[in-house]
Amino acid sequence: MFERLATEMPDQDNGMLETTQSLQRSIGQELHRLFNTRSPLGLTAYVAGGNTVLDYGVPDFSSLSAQSTPDLERLQAALAVAISRYEPRLVNALVQVNASHERKGLALVHITADAQLGQEMHRIEFEMLQDVVAGSARNAP
Repeated sequence: MFERLATEMPDQDNGMLETTQSLQRSIGQELHRLFNTRSPLGLTAYVAGGNTVLDYGVPDFSSLSAQSTPDLERLQAALAVAISRYEPRLVNALVQVNASHERKGLALVHITADAQLGQEMHRIEFEMLQDVVAGSARNAP
């Protein structure tokens, strides 16, 4: 959000428009910030309500296990809510969270969504590793 506010508007007379790659990079940076910021709400309260900038981020999920299917489903629901609330450029976002085969504390987050670029909708994808124990996200290798 702050990146979009601080960025100068493109010069329409020069024909400089945002590209799919720059849009995906910008959204990816915002998702990284969002997933690495802790909301003061717990998981249940976060999914049930709270829709203000004071609740920005995702709940602390360090109590969850990356090897537990119910815990990964709770994390998946929280991340989907965070995207719908705080990243309005993504439409029809589908979030999938699976256990990582690399390390027990990591979960693989795959996001597929549509984003508008000019008059067209483009399908974009993101893949991140979520450290469930530390509660931080990073790009997947």
